[in-house]
Amino acid sequence: MNTRISYQYRDASNYKLFNEIVIAGELNFSELEPFLIDGQFFVPEELYIPRLSFENSNEDDHDWHEIIKLELCDDPPDSGINKIELLKLAKESPNERCWKPYYKSLAAMNTKKHEKW
Repeated sequence: MNTRISYQYRDASNYKLFNEIVIAGELNFSELEPFLIDGQFFVPEELYIPRLSFENSNEDDHDWHEIIKLELCDDPPDSGINKIELLKLAKESPNERCWKPYYKSLAAMNTKKHEKW
């Protein structure tokens, strides 16, 4: 069994591009989720996943892509990466080291701010 990863790029104006890849091995979302920004976002190059982008970039563009769903399939892998490699890359991703602590501290600050209201 392999895993089809469906993902999208959504810019700040909510324009969207979609893609999917198939990786070797059975990957559950719960295995990947801890390494994603806010449990759903990632920078594609860090996971060797193709980047989606519009032809003309503008101030609405950013790096983050979003996982839509993972599903098991019998299709042959087309990404050149397997489950173990993907999880290793996700765990070692700069996003895991840099963004998640930032967002955890931001969430804590927002919680404290709301508690004062």
